Amino acid sequence: MLKRVILLKRKPGMARCEMLHYWQHVHAPLAMSFPEWFASTQRYIQNHFLEQIRGEPFGFDGMVESWQREGGNVGNSFPDSRAYKEVVGPDELNFMDRARSILFFVEERPAMARAGKVKVLTFLARRGGASSEEFSARWQEDHAASTRKLPAFWQRVRGYVQNHLVPGSMKVLGTPGAPPPFAIDGIAEMRFDSTEEMTAALASKDYALLEAGLRAFCEPAIAAIVVREVNLYDRSAGPKA
Repeated sequence: MLKRVILLKRKPGMARCEMLHYWQHVHAPLAMSFPEWFASTQRYIQNHFLEQIRGEPFGFDGMVESWQREGGNVGNSFPDSRAYKEVVGPDELNFMDRARSILFFVEERPAMARAGKVKVLTFLARRGGASSEEFSARWQEDHAASTRKLPAFWQRVRGYVQNHLVPGSMKVLGTPGAPPPFAIDGIAEMRFDSTEEMTAALASKDYALLEAGLRAFCEPAIAAIVVREVNLYDRSAGPKA
């Protein structure tokens, strides 16, 4: 299923906790007050960034995951509606820096059912010279091989999803013609039962071997971030309180 992703940067002078509160408790209810939002959305999650555990300073504060309804496409979603352009879009200026926030689409490929309360997002980019198709194929193959070769590591993991970027879909939200500040080709989502399980798994020799295998076609992780997941809407369950 196609998924719309936004990496959000808070507006200058605003504390992260203030930005995350406004995003969850003011902006999201505003967007969800319009029927056009539900017409294009299958599921909606906010990821509030808590701690970066890998990579160079990332500079973002949260990430939207918005699953598009079947039949949707990259150019047909809530942001194309009048409600967004006249009301919801302008409200974004109250909490986010649109000129430094990034939008793209991904194809979600679950490899393991989602479970576990600790969620880690790892942002990946392919090595120079490789196509996006080659990256996607190698990433899936590497995962399949690692589950066989590194069972001790995968036994600690309670959920694993690969998100493969739709080529050409990345843009700077506030200035669509501007080049993105960096390239992303995939986002790995891993889940664990606890912070202790996460720490042990990521510090293990098996995880070091897994990362070494990725280096054959992937740059070192841009960033790995522990997030707080806020599940605000699932069409099968209705909105969350």
